[in-house]
Amino acid sequence: FAPFTVAVHLFSALCAAGAAALLALAAGEAPSSDASAAGAGVLAAAGYTFWSAALLAKVYAFFYLVLAALLWRMLVARRTRSPRDLTLVAALIGLAWQAHPSATLLAPVLIAFVGYEGLPSDWYLRLAGEITRMFHGEIPADPKLPEKPGPPWKAPARR
Repeated sequence: FAPFTVAVHLFSALCAAGAAALLALAAGEAPSSDASAAGAGVLAAAGYTFWSAALLAKVYAFFYLVLAALLWRMLVARRTRSPRDLTLVAALIGLAWQAHPSATLLAPVLIAFVGYEGLPSDWYLRLAGEITRMFHGEIPADPKLPEKPGPPWKAPARR
């Protein structure tokens, strides 16, 4: 298809273009107009620093793509609250941390996302307990998120 160097730079450019498109999609999820969503994508795509980093044979463009996808899917998950979207957000968080170490700087935002809409701080921990109970066959499998996950189970008796 193309020499390796050209292919790597082309992949970086495609990742950067995809990141600009995903930023426009993310802006479209926010309470704003379609024009402002398109403007966000155009501003990202027109930025000199954005493209100078994107054309380097490094991980930056891929990292931008993953971060833009993460932002978009977090906004979608906030709206839908579906297990599929929350799982995709978790996968993108893991991919972001693998793509570049600076993703650890996202921790405050991700912690705020976990506590969005007034959920208790241990809601996801309780949800993990419900999933564990489903895997062990203690409760029937249900694709819907429980409104008030565990712990309704009793602690083991002490001897």
